[in-house]
Order: sequence, then structure tokens, then C-alpha cells
Amino acid sequence: MLAACSACAGLSHGSQPLARVRGPLAIRQQHPMALTLFAFRPRRATIQPAGEWGLGVQAAWSSIEEIRRFPSWAPSERVVFDCETIRSTLRGRYGLGSGLDFEIELPLVYASAGRLDSFIEAWHDFLSLPKGGRERFPDDRFEVRMTEGGDELYALEDNRLGLQDIPLILTRELRSEDARGPALAVRAAVELPTGSQRRGFGNGAPDFGLGLVGERSWGRVTATFGLDLHFPGQPDRLEALQRHKLDDGFALELGAEYRWNDNCSLLVGTVWTSRMISSMELEEINREVFDLGLGVAWDLSPTSRVSVSVHEDIVAATGSDLSLQLGWSAGF
Repeated sequence: MLAACSACAGLSHGSQPLARVRGPLAIRQQHPMALTLFAFRPRRATIQPAGEWGLGVQAAWSSIEEIRRFPSWAPSERVVFDCETIRSTLRGRYGLGSGLDFEIELPLVYASAGRLDSFIEAWHDFLSLPKGGRERFPDDRFEVRMTEGGDELYALEDNRLGLQDIPLILTRELRSEDARGPALAVRAAVELPTGSQRRGFGNGAPDFGLGLVGERSWGRVTATFGLDLHFPGQPDRLEALQRHKLDDGFALELGAEYRWNDNCSLLVGTVWTSRMISSMELEEINREVFDLGLGVAWDLSPTSRVSVSVHEDIVAATGSDLSLQLGWSAGF
């Protein structure tokens, strides 16, 4: 809310702003292991016009410290996610005509120890949020590793820029918004295993997804929703062990937009995501993630805009402790 209000503080509140939808927030769970799995981003149900491109660039910074080593109820399990990540993506959407559009995303990620652990602890103290055991471990260290019985299930290399898996998404419009109901669209996706499994940038196998998105406006307010199914491919190291497997996933997306004036909108968005791997006992990896994002978007021109948002995991067991996202999008 502070980020949104400060960005719009100098802008007058419009009485009848233009009916221009600037949301929803393009939320993506930033947990290091979740970034190796396919996930739909929230989007509008309207389709890109035939023959036109929509481009977007987004940078997401995230901090996570979820650590548990050999507890009595799971003496062979060790989960350590202690890092800061910066993930940058270039996205393109092209209108194919006949109510279809096609999307592709090129993601790059960089992980390091970072320097902001003390700031995150102060942030959580100020908002009375759970610390997740941060106070028990040294600040600004890097380790991202998950093991069970001496076998490594996942690990991420630090201080290396890596290409992640590339998603391809096809969306078809079911209906346009009218007085009888919302706009609806369905989408299907495959994610190509272009990221290195050995270095922790990908899961080494194709992922698949199916989803439904909807959108409805009332005056200066727009609501969006999405229902998604994710079917991850199984990494080689999990298939070899045969004790663990990645779970098929379900996600629920909800978003709301309030148009402040002709050029600016306040945005809120949530994405609830089911567990990644339920065969592990530790909550640091086997819990649901409920991402809450608050942000603002404003127009640079009639065809381009920027957005800024801050994100927290409400469940605070598996997800990132704090994420900041900055995005730019344009149409051609």
C-alpha cells in the first residue's frame, strides 16, 4: 500500500477515469524450486488483436530463508533455501486471429547470498509477520539444497546467470464481456526444458498446463480470476530414487484494480498454489504458497505502462519472505 500510495500521491483523483484496464499483476511465485516448474501468470481474458504484438519486461527480486535440518519427525530430511534471487523475463504475445493468441517467455535468473537479510527481519518485525526462523541463522549466507537420506533432491548454484525453462502458451477466447457475464478464455501450455537441471535452473523435463481466466468490470473497478492445473515433468534424480515425485499442481488467481485517474491504477492480486512435493515431511518445502501482491501501474503512453508491486507469502512456511517486482509492457 505504501508503494502504491507514494506513486500516486502527486496525482489527482479522477472522478470518471478512462475505462482502461492496466492489471492484473503478473504474479509469479519466486521460490527457487518453484521457478523450475511451469506456472501460469495472471492475465486478462481479452485476446491480443490479430497481427499485433504485446511485449513485456519484468524484473523480480526475492529473498527467502526457509531452513530445517534433520528434525526428530523427519530425521533424514534436510531443507535449506537461504538466498536472494533476481529473475528477469522478456515476454511476447502475438494475436493469431480467430480468438487466439500465443505467448512466449524468456526467463533468466541469478542467485546470491545478498545483503538484505537484516532489512527483511526488520520488515517482518514492523508488520508483525512470522520470521520463519531467520533469527536463528547468520545473515547474508547462501545455500539452496534439499536432501533426503544422503541423496540430493535439488540444489541451485550461486553467482551464476542461468537460462530457465521456456513456456509456450496458447489462449483462446470463449466469450467477450457483456451485460450477461464476464469475459472468459481458456489456455494451454508446454514448458520446454531449456534450463540446466544440474545447476538448478530447470527440472530437466517438459511441463504442461491448462487454465481458465475471466474478467469483469464495474465502472472504475475491474476484477480478474484464474483457475490453473499444472503437470510437472519429473527430474532425473527424483525418478532414479523412486521415493519422491513432484506433485501435479493447482492454482487459484484473484485480482482487483481501482482506476485512480486517467493514467494510474491501484492493483491487488493473490495467487494460491498447491504443494510442490508432498512426499517430503518438512513444511519448508511441502506447504501451499499464498502470494499477496499490492502495487500500482501507470501509463507512459496510450500503448505502454510500468508497474511496481510488493509481495508476501501469507502462509509463510514455504514461499519467499519478500518479493519486489518492476515491469514494463507495450503493444505494437
